[in-house]
Amino acid sequence: MRHIVRAKLLLTTMLTVMISPSWAASGDPSWGYKNQSWWLIKDTLSTQPVPLNYPYGTCGIGSNQAPVDIQGSASTARLNRPNPRYIPGLPTFYNTGYSVQVNTEEGYLGSVAIGNDVFSLIQFHFHAPSEHTFNGRHYDAELHFVNIREDGKAAVMTSMIMVGAANAEFQKILDNVPTAAGQKNSTSGVRLNPNLLLPTNRRQFFTYAGSLTTPPCAEGINFYIFAKPITISSDQLAGLKRLYDNNNRMTQPLNGRVLTSTKTGGMGQ
Repeated sequence: MRHIVRAKLLLTTMLTVMISPSWAASGDPSWGYKNQSWWLIKDTLSTQPVPLNYPYGTCGIGSNQAPVDIQGSASTARLNRPNPRYIPGLPTFYNTGYSVQVNTEEGYLGSVAIGNDVFSLIQFHFHAPSEHTFNGRHYDAELHFVNIREDGKAAVMTSMIMVGAANAEFQKILDNVPTAAGQKNSTSGVRLNPNLLLPTNRRQFFTYAGSLTTPPCAEGINFYIFAKPITISSDQLAGLKRLYDNNNRMTQPLNGRVLTSTKTGGMGQ
């Protein structure tokens, strides 16, 4: 358990850089989605020499960046299927300044098993429209579950989102997330079940080696993208977009990486 806590602190520190609001101090200069040349952003308060004063350089020179376009040419193989073991919890609802995010509480025991590895869920957040595309097409939104192993290795499990039937669990998030950037709500008393934000059919998925999709774009993160989407209502999508719209990174080149699938083909509808 001590190892998991240390790993959680390590990744939380890295993710703090990813989600910090625009008024953050040196080491995290402001960035945005309108101009995604993040590798050109210089930390003007840093005393480090070039290139160390360009904290988001990996966004430009990294060869394993995310997101990517998922195409029908993905190779198929027998894969270890992600097995979510999430449980209901009392989370913190957080408006990061870049996305709607839900942080699990201290001591949360929900996890996902992939083969013999177990990754603890530390947070999940939303992008609209989707960051990953299927044969060039976006879904209405995308949900990233950020899970870490006790050594700090990260696995991001992804639900694609399309307009359809309303999702009561998603409505709890809309009702409790602060509207102001940088604010959090940790006293709602609302019990949230992450399982209800996953597709019921999880047999088909795509996986590849990627990165954080926001600065600092750190690599070494494995993505598991379910082919079947979940649904939210058109009113719920509008509610999400009132908070954040177009907070998606453009797709990145595969650069020779293997995109593997349990399913032949692209779109999951």
